[in-house]
Amino acid sequence: MPPWPRRVYRTVVLDERAKREVDRERERAERFSEQWDGIVWKLARAPEAGQRRQLELPREDLVYVYPANDAAGTPSVGVLYSFDGNEVTVHSILALPAADGDD
Repeated sequence: MPPWPRRVYRTVVLDERAKREVDRERERAERFSEQWDGIVWKLARAPEAGQRRQLELPREDLVYVYPANDAAGTPSVGVLYSFDGNEVTVHSILALPAADGDD
């Protein structure tokens, strides 16, 4: 039987700004914690999935956008982060509420 493929899972850490932003969204959106767990799961396994952004910072940042889920009432979440071989560092998030259907 062939061996299981070796996977590299990185530790996801939040800088101070991102911690505040995540905490704020947990208070605003009832199911944000569940959504955030999924975002962390994705970033730990596939951080290269984001789009590279040149923001004139001393690091190379990526942005990944998770779409809103209207049925679940979860917002769209944009995540600004960087990563190396061991860690994904989340620098900021921006959450935009799901559509309320009143348009």
